[in-house]
Amino acid sequence: MAIDRGEDPRASIAAVRAAEEQLAEAQLRAATKTVGVLVESYLNWLSNSGRQQTAKGYERITRNWLEADFAAKAASEVTSAQVAALLRKPFEAGHVRTASTLRAILSAAFNAASKAALDPRMPQTLQGFGVTTNPVAPVPAFPVGTSEVFATLAQMRKYAQTLRQSVSTRGIDANMTDAFLLVHILLGAPRLAQLRRATSADWAGGTLVLEDLKTGGAAKPKRLVFPAATMAADLLDACTARATATGCEFLFAAAKQSQPVTTTGVSTRAHKLLGGLSPASLRRGVETALAEAGVQYELRSRLLGHGLSGVVYRHYNRADHSEDMRKVLTQWEEMLLALQAS
Repeated sequence: MAIDRGEDPRASIAAVRAAEEQLAEAQLRAATKTVGVLVESYLNWLSNSGRQQTAKGYERITRNWLEADFAAKAASEVTSAQVAALLRKPFEAGHVRTASTLRAILSAAFNAASKAALDPRMPQTLQGFGVTTNPVAPVPAFPVGTSEVFATLAQMRKYAQTLRQSVSTRGIDANMTDAFLLVHILLGAPRLAQLRRATSADWAGGTLVLEDLKTGGAAKPKRLVFPAATMAADLLDACTARATATGCEFLFAAAKQSQPVTTTGVSTRAHKLLGGLSPASLRRGVETALAEAGVQYELRSRLLGHGLSGVVYRHYNRADHSEDMRKVLTQWEEMLLALQAS
């Protein structure tokens, strides 16, 4: 007996109970804190943080490619080899970008779970998974090439002219998609998902202020400032008046709708008008045209919402570039409309 060996039996009993509790906890975690639950919790966090469109896109990918057996595994027990095996299937099927996005989703979810207990900004739904390391990290990222295709200035001028004629002929109420796309190109092609969320409160004093939420729910949204030139300002004034009259908060809500135009809808329309080019080609086109026109790199980066690196930009430079940005957007509007008469 333990007492005959000089051991305290109470210590042995406590050790057994502790082992049993650890086993019960592990079994509960295996049953309830699975990869599927973790991914769902992460996507809900994204959605609740204002990134609904991103969350919806990620949900489609996980629904199609996150296999049931993998989703049922306890998140704390997933290995890098299992992650690699999961990602190999879309990659070998030729869906390289999908494989890359799925890897990014899983990596972000596991990272969130490993930090949630110590980060008060994260929801409790991401806690308790027992994740201490990210099993996705050792799996190499997939090289996804950047497209070299961009819209030329001539193509963008034709595109803007078509939209302008459409809005002028049919009006905003019956043609909000084209009105949205015209404002989009006049403002230098900001990201569609950011612009579509604009409300009447975001347009004031001749300046449209958008929020860049792509950095994640825990990060403070970056403010994107667009001091609009003449035509864009007139369109935004008209959209604001319409939103006020209809009682809708969104600037670009379709007729009799309380929600803004969809990213899919405006992307499809832009793709058609651009002869098969994507809306992303407009961003590359604007960057290229403004660079060729001699616009400073910093102002081009601010217009397109790109991050400016370096200690000075991150911590010290708080200069107001509104007037410089207004000059750039005025120059861009003049460049875009210059040859429309011909």
